[in-house]
Amino acid sequence: MEDSDDLDARVFLGMNPNDPFDLFDESGAIDENGRRRRQTPRGREEKRDPSTSYFGKILKKADLNAQTKGSVWDEENRHGKTFRRRYRLPYVLFDKICQEYDKVDTRREVDAFNRPKSDSRMLIMGVLRYLGQVIPFDSLEELSDISGQKHQNYFHEFITWFSDPSKCPLAKEYLKMPESDEEIAHVTGNYKRKGVPGTGGSVDCFHVSWDMCPAGIRTDCKGKEKYNTVVFQVISSHTKKFLGVSGPYFGTWNDKTIARLDENLRALMPGGHLSTQKWCWVDSDGNEHEEEGLHLICDGGYHQWKILMCPFKCQQDGTAVMIWSKWIESLRKDVECVFGILKKRFMVLKYANRLRDIETIGKVFRTCCILHNMLLEFDGYDDWEEEFDEELVDVETLNDGQYTKKAPSYMREAGRDTTLKDGEIGDRQTNDEWCQDFSEADFHHRREALTEHYMALKQS
Repeated sequence: MEDSDDLDARVFLGMNPNDPFDLFDESGAIDENGRRRRQTPRGREEKRDPSTSYFGKILKKADLNAQTKGSVWDEENRHGKTFRRRYRLPYVLFDKICQEYDKVDTRREVDAFNRPKSDSRMLIMGVLRYLGQVIPFDSLEELSDISGQKHQNYFHEFITWFSDPSKCPLAKEYLKMPESDEEIAHVTGNYKRKGVPGTGGSVDCFHVSWDMCPAGIRTDCKGKEKYNTVVFQVISSHTKKFLGVSGPYFGTWNDKTIARLDENLRALMPGGHLSTQKWCWVDSDGNEHEEEGLHLICDGGYHQWKILMCPFKCQQDGTAVMIWSKWIESLRKDVECVFGILKKRFMVLKYANRLRDIETIGKVFRTCCILHNMLLEFDGYDDWEEEFDEELVDVETLNDGQYTKKAPSYMREAGRDTTLKDGEIGDRQTNDEWCQDFSEADFHHRREALTEHYMALKQS
């Protein structure tokens, strides 16, 4: 039987004297010894309001100035410059992305706890902050009062939508090979002005460091870079715009292997819409010759296909071969420069990637390429036609304008068997059926024609 003193204590503390298991009162919890301990009642924690967070204040200020286009809307304004520096986009483009996402947003207005859904603009700001500065999702919670887990879940949802042309109209608009005659002329005209007609862009491979590479595929990802990488093949214009992205592939795969798998190259192969484009070159006598089909400029690691023009491997000083090769090496630096710009703009591609899935890395890379193209068009850097007409730049000074018309036969590159063995690339579909009509004779003919055309322009 319970002592009278214990009974009086229960009554004094506000407990039910008839219930020995009632150990709680209104002020907190009490153990069997009568000692109080602090306890936060479930469901009574302080609710956070995202609208009062750092992200929320930015959006509130933007909404107030939506009509006047001031504050963060104005890139000349201090707030506008700060927004672009931190989120890598001007607010105008950010608002454009948000409007496109709102059209496909399928989230419920309230969740299971009857709480309103998070503002999609805040979540997109978190995605941009991660891509640009690799800020941890936990730190985004401090900036938005939205849980880091929700930011992480939305990050994967956003890049899946934004990088897919079938789902996001922006991906289809800003990342594609030129299709219309106007788009093709816009790309090829810039190269034609620089003495390389018929060129549809530059192609090269881009390596992204992968810190979370699974142990089972590390031997496939650790190649010449001496660390685990994922590689993408990129086609860019001379204005540093991404035209095509292929991948991701393992870091040990070379350029020739990836070229056989790149679907973007099929546009230049027989049957593709770029294979029927006509262009002209001029010989040393001033006669015009017509060629059919565009090509890309590349380094010496690719196949000897007529759609891939690389510099001569053997070059003799003072010859047209050396002069043209130096010029091509200079022109194809556009694709190298765009790699550096992309890594500087989006730090997620510069440092070792912590994502665990190779397909997720591919979505991140395509997302960054689309954002880069949007910025390029917004800033007007793709409008090269509006620039002044510059003369053809000389890369070497010629004495009396004389040069060797063709390289000696012993200087021409010997043909190599670039055919892969069966099973070397698994079940992936290759470009073999599209490029089986290519011959090294066509490759050498076109490269010599481009060399002669360039030297004819220099002498004119």
